[in-house]
Amino acid sequence: MRRLTTRFGDQPNVRVVHADARDIPLPRRRFLLVANLPYALSTTILRRVLTARTALHRAAVIVEWGFAKRICATVPRQLEQAWWAARFDLDLVTRIGAHHFSPPPRVDSAHLTIRRNSFPRSAERALWTVLSTAYRHPAAPAVQLFDRRALRRTGIRPDEPAGTVPPHAWARLARDLSPGRTWPALPKRLRN
Repeated sequence: MRRLTTRFGDQPNVRVVHADARDIPLPRRRFLLVANLPYALSTTILRRVLTARTALHRAAVIVEWGFAKRICATVPRQLEQAWWAARFDLDLVTRIGAHHFSPPPRVDSAHLTIRRNSFPRSAERALWTVLSTAYRHPAAPAVQLFDRRALRRTGIRPDEPAGTVPPHAWARLARDLSPGRTWPALPKRLRN
């Protein structure tokens, strides 16, 4: 903490804060995040900074290798991770061997970058509904869940199983379907 304050304390656009990332108030204006996340808290912290209301613009974080691979998969296994991947570009930059740390952890780490993509906030409710439907019925062909013409317009094969469609494709569909419809509210955990 002292080193960071000494190095960056006189920078007008940097604020060094010593606090618990699980409950510190996040900036309301666009912000960048650089962190070595505790392995046990990676999901908790990312869940917090990747909410629907977040002002996060970009991040560079160190996380556990297996966790990074799971959330950067072409088709994440979990709905929440697909929600993140549809709204942010999650890139696994490199693997960092455990021997680079002192004391070394039991597993390797990963350098992960996160960048907000151009997905419109106005379509987030549609996106959550589309993703929730797809993740509830992963074996169903997409055409059983959504309109054939909309699927074709957005590049999703109608016969493709919902569980094999990447989040960015569902994001295109949600963007296409969003205008002129009323969508259910986002769950509270995604808004706060």
